[in-house]
Amino acid sequence: MKIGFACKYHGTPEQVEGYNFKTITAKTLMSMEQGAARHRLLEILRGNLSIFRRVLYDVGVINPVPDLRMFRFSGDILPLTTHHSTSTFYWSPEVREIIERDLSTSGVLSREQDVRLSVHPGQFTLLGSYKP
Repeated sequence: MKIGFACKYHGTPEQVEGYNFKTITAKTLMSMEQGAARHRLLEILRGNLSIFRRVLYDVGVINPVPDLRMFRFSGDILPLTTHHSTSTFYWSPEVREIIERDLSTSGVLSREQDVRLSVHPGQFTLLGSYKP
């Protein structure tokens, strides 16, 4: 059996700062003016992708135990991805380029440091629906 690091870190705010993904609720996002909502979602997205790279680095480079080179991350890395209110945001060329570039960089880091990855959906991620 192999074990690794889970997607949520617990401890004092100082200990977990920079390790847990940020999120936003659909209700909060939809209550914002469209430009402000887009800006906030982009800010969270960029922050989460940066946190992901930091955790991969820590698990692969700083971690002294080779058998613990696994990170299970949450679908919350891309908040509200399946929500109808964010579909145009996530399909915009600018956002797709950011996601593709950053996840590609993270993939290279993961392979270089021999860090295994797994993912589980966030609590509000829609996995399947009879409606397309």
